[in-house]
Amino acid sequence: MRVFIDTNILIDFVVNREGFSEDATQNATALRAEGDCIVTRNKKDFTNSSLPVYTPAELLNILNQ
Repeated sequence: MRVFIDTNILIDFVVNREGFSEDATQNATALRAEGDCIVTRNKKDFTNSSLPVYTPAELLNILNQ
């Protein structure tokens, strides 16, 4: 797997004062990649995300509609 992280994401942490955490990294990466949503088992970690956040079960239900 190849993962590319734009250094601007790290700058966003400092400017937005999100702190440096795995969840903040995932959120910033999803935003930068213009993702449609975030899928996680722990939605409370993404309460500040501007993207919709789903559990895996919720996403499967959406995809099956």
